Parts: sequence; C-alpha cells; structure tokens
Amino acid sequence: MSRSYFDDFLANDGLRSRIGSRIESGRLAHAYILEGRRGFGKHMLALRIFAALACENRHADPGAVPCMRCAACKKIMAGNNPDIRYIRREGTRATLGIESVRFLAQDVLMNPIESPYKCYVIEDAHLLTPQAQNALLLTLEEPPEYVIFMLLCEQTDTILETIRSRAPVLRLQPAKTDTIREYLKSAVPQIYKSIPKEELKQLILLAGGSIGRALELTDAKTRKAILQNRESADELLRCCVDRPGAAEAYAKLKNLGTNRADIDAVLVYLSDALRDLILLKKSDTVPLLFFTDRSDANELAGRIPLKTLRQLWSAVLEARELLAQNANTALTVARFGVQTSILNL
Repeated sequence: MSRSYFDDFLANDGLRSRIGSRIESGRLAHAYILEGRRGFGKHMLALRIFAALACENRHADPGAVPCMRCAACKKIMAGNNPDIRYIRREGTRATLGIESVRFLAQDVLMNPIESPYKCYVIEDAHLLTPQAQNALLLTLEEPPEYVIFMLLCEQTDTILETIRSRAPVLRLQPAKTDTIREYLKSAVPQIYKSIPKEELKQLILLAGGSIGRALELTDAKTRKAILQNRESADELLRCCVDRPGAAEAYAKLKNLGTNRADIDAVLVYLSDALRDLILLKKSDTVPLLFFTDRSDANELAGRIPLKTLRQLWSAVLEARELLAQNANTALTVARFGVQTSILNL
C-alpha cells in the first residue's frame, strides 16, 4: 500500500492498514460488521471508509486518504451526503424490527445521487431481530456494486452466522492509555490542563480504552458524579476487609439512599475493585479496571484471603441481581451488610 489511510483515526493501526489495502486494491467487501464497545469509533471509521471511497483526491493526491479537504470528504463528515442512509431504532424500541430493513430491497436499486457508492449504516446491529436479519440477508446476497453496508454492533453474538458469513467482522480494539491522554491533550487542551493529575488517571482508566468515553468524562458534572461513586466503592471495600469495619460498610451503603441506580453504580465499581484484587492474587501484571495505583492494589490484595475476596464479590453480584429484580433496596442493603459482617467474624 503506497499511501496511508485514516491517519486521523487513532489506535487500531493494523485494522486501518488492512482496510486501506483493500480499498487500494479494489477488494473492499460490500458489507462489514464493525464490532466494538461504545466510544471505540465505529461511526467514525464507517464514515471514513465511505469518505475514502468518495474522496475526490483519492487517485490524484499521493497523501493520506481520505484527504478530509475536498468537498466530498467535508460533506460526508458534516453529515450532508445524501448517499449515506442510517438505520436506527425508533423511539424507545428495544430492538430493530423487520420494518427497519424491509425498505432496503427497493432502495438499493436506486443509483447514488452524487457519490460513487451508497452507504447503509445500521446502528446497534446486535439488536436486529432474527426476522429483520433474515430480511437483510436477502439484500446482502447480491447487492448492486455501488452499495456498501456497515453494521455497527457492540458484540456479534446475536448476529446470525449467515449474516457474518457475508459481512466480515472488523473488531475495534481499545486505545492505549497514552493514546487517550494525547488525544485529550490536543482535542480539549484547556479542559485537559484543568483536570487534576489523579483525576485524569481515573478518567482514562474509566474510559476503558474508549476515546469517545474519555471525551464524555471531561465534562465536570459527569466526572464528579462518577468519581464520587468510585470513592464510595473504595471506602466500602476498605471497610469490608477491615475486621472492625463491617458495620461502617453497611452504614456507608445505607447512606447512599434508596435510589437503586445510585446504589448499583457504587456496587459496579466495588465489583471492578474486587475483580482487580482477585486477579492480582495470580499475577501482578494484570490490567486493572479500578485501581490507578498498582502498588496500593497489590498491598491490599496481600492483606485479604482469596476466599474472602470471592465471597465478597459473590455478595456484590447477588445484591446487584436483587436490585435488577426490583427487590426492596433497604432489605437488599441490609442483606449485603449481614453478609459482609459474617465475612469479618
């Protein structure tokens, strides 16, 4: 491949190179499944692939593709290209039904308006019903040469094998810590400078490799609420593993109030913290989800028997399951308090 592709799409270097090679050689498939967590850049990559195909400087300019300077690139990135169709859930629907894709059978037969290709972006493709997927399959079988489908999903488990056999899966990997830090530094320099160093560490850890999520967390209100929940989880953990502190742990959880979403948010982070400590029992190089200070996590893991960590983790999972089943929050918290007290007898 003589030119570089998607230079402004951070991370996933190998994936970018493979797609670029296929575009360069004219071997791009007519459909792809873009798999990755929210904020990994599925939308961005889908648009850049389409922009690379429509770029006016694709053959004339020896530089990067798409050029992001020509009229075609600018219209695509601004959302003004009529040859991009989005298929989304309607309102509060939990799935994408057959009515969402039924129109495709006729729509694909109409030529592009101003680009060499028509691009159909199917969002939350993992929520397509089996009936909708079977209807889509008929269109995927032999689409016109100018049609390309981008199925965006968080996981491919619910996508039929018949769909996957016709649409190769492109798995987006999490961005590295340094990549996220450098992106924030260049994208939101003033906000980046205003965030305390320790908060920035937690923000990047919370992003879980998602640049989009990291950008969301630069919002002060969002970050404050999340950091408070993490602090509550950290306090809970240290109370639970401290023999005289079980009663205090129960009191802290009780003080969170009766809102099940608030309680569950703290329990999620407590579960992540326990996961870190359990895995550190086996390897001190395991990637951490909760702790930003590895030495602190190692010290804490060394103080707590593995059996206790697993029992506490089970208690957290049980409490979360009860909350999900609309169990009484006060009783759920009380049960969790009893369980942690037993662990510290």
